[in-house]
Amino acid sequence: MPTPKEYQQTLQKSFTIGGIGFHTGDYAFVKVKPAFAGDGRYFVRVPKGTNANDYSPEKPEFVTREQLDVRRGADDGLQPEERAQYFLKFLEKQDEEGYEGDFGEYLIEEIDDSLVVESANDATIEEPTPRKDGEEWVPATINAAEIYGGVASMLKNGNFYVMSPETILSALEACGVDNARIEIEGGSEIPVADGSALTWALEIQKSGIREAPVAPGSSISADRRAPAPQEIISVMGDDGAFISFYPGDDSTVSAAVDFSEAIVGRQWVTWKTSDSSPDDDYYNHYRWKIAPARTVFHSFAAVEEMFMDGLVQAGPDGCCLIAEGDSWYDPTIVRFANDEAARHTAQTLMGIMSLCASPGGRGLPVGHIVAFNPTPEVQLEFAKEFALQSKDYPTTIVHV
Repeated sequence: MPTPKEYQQTLQKSFTIGGIGFHTGDYAFVKVKPAFAGDGRYFVRVPKGTNANDYSPEKPEFVTREQLDVRRGADDGLQPEERAQYFLKFLEKQDEEGYEGDFGEYLIEEIDDSLVVESANDATIEEPTPRKDGEEWVPATINAAEIYGGVASMLKNGNFYVMSPETILSALEACGVDNARIEIEGGSEIPVADGSALTWALEIQKSGIREAPVAPGSSISADRRAPAPQEIISVMGDDGAFISFYPGDDSTVSAAVDFSEAIVGRQWVTWKTSDSSPDDDYYNHYRWKIAPARTVFHSFAAVEEMFMDGLVQAGPDGCCLIAEGDSWYDPTIVRFANDEAARHTAQTLMGIMSLCASPGGRGLPVGHIVAFNPTPEVQLEFAKEFALQSKDYPTTIVHV
């Protein structure tokens, strides 16, 4: 599994994803390539046809209405009888062993082999692509970040901009890809994929990661550093929303949400960078605990209002959860029945905080970030305030 290290890392080889942007509905190809130590993560506009041929989407399997198993209730590929047997074993494990996960997590542990992927062979090494003069590019840094539509972030440099980068940046940050050249072709918004960071995390795993090489002639240090301010930093939002940072010895993110809809209610999740560890066979790795969580909306009316405002042009089907009182608009795509909204909040917050990284470093600070109902605007406001106040303190070498 891809994990952060004390030294800077990059991809072992490139990967390409194609898809539509959630808010624009425009199609884009994104190719993530290795980069040199100290390059950090940055986006580059490339001409049409540069990477489009590198992406081959999976072909859909067509079935008739009669072949659909409407009783399945979840996208796990099980027959009803098999699912019932696993549910009985799940209840037994709860009673006898005090198992605390939900049924979806139990299935992942027991039978989700379809999502287990092999990393690239160590012999497969792709050399970094240096940035060229005259390219349209924007660094994934907090100084380039803006909010758009009140719902997502945007990176902008002159006339070039990239919309909705927080999900891909979250996966790169959590999986230890400190340096990456991210080429975008076509639309200006990162593809929504399935509405989570799982697609990006899986592609990182398949591509493999390695120590980032130092560019020829460069004397830059390849140490991986992280911000470590020694004071509390807080930002308040509307209706009690807030994000606070507390100095500490580990890098921890805790996110809580409180929805009036009963199906969501109050949720809380905590994740540490040290959870991506082989000590527990990667059981708490970002790829399992945070990446699969999708966007959650309060109601279908809220989505329709955003659509009328020119957002969510791709449509919500298959890529986000919509609450309807005590039920879901589409319950078949729920991955974490008890806390998906909180997990997705942690996911996007990690992507926003990645913008606080020094080139080749980590954006998540050494300490504990606690967030309650943080809107995208509050998240970006906090990251900017954090970056401003943390300048007074030296960064520290990350110890894994």
